[in-house]
Amino acid sequence: MAKTSPLARTVRKTVLSKDSGEIITLEETEEVTVRRTKIDETFFVVMNEGMERWLLLPKPVMSLLLSLASRICLEDRFLIDISPRMRDELAKLFEVSTKTITNRVLELKRIGILRPTLHRGTYALDPRCFFRGPLGERSKAVKEFDAL
Repeated sequence: MAKTSPLARTVRKTVLSKDSGEIITLEETEEVTVRRTKIDETFFVVMNEGMERWLLLPKPVMSLLLSLASRICLEDRFLIDISPRMRDELAKLFEVSTKTITNRVLELKRIGILRPTLHRGTYALDPRCFFRGPLGERSKAVKEFDAL
């Protein structure tokens, strides 16, 4: 049976009063119960070294980056597929054109978070930012990434 935790959520709404024409902020608190799940301990975001490189990205580019990071396979550690088929899937997911996905990938390449590998459609995601695997293997992955 899954464990649950009670939480309180406050919702704030700003509305314009029809009577007085003033802006009013309404607050409503509701209790919710969330299911706790075990976190995949082999996947982590490096918060100290790589975060400043992607934290200030425009929201659409950051969304793509996080979506790509979530697709890293355990055995690949920091490699991701951005083949034409995957670009089509991402375009549908984000409801944009394939060209827009390509431009966002180019932006990630420009700032150095993504690098192409020798295999067409396969890119390396900087393991300083995102990495999947045992922590002890991360330094080796960083060296492999820097060698690309």
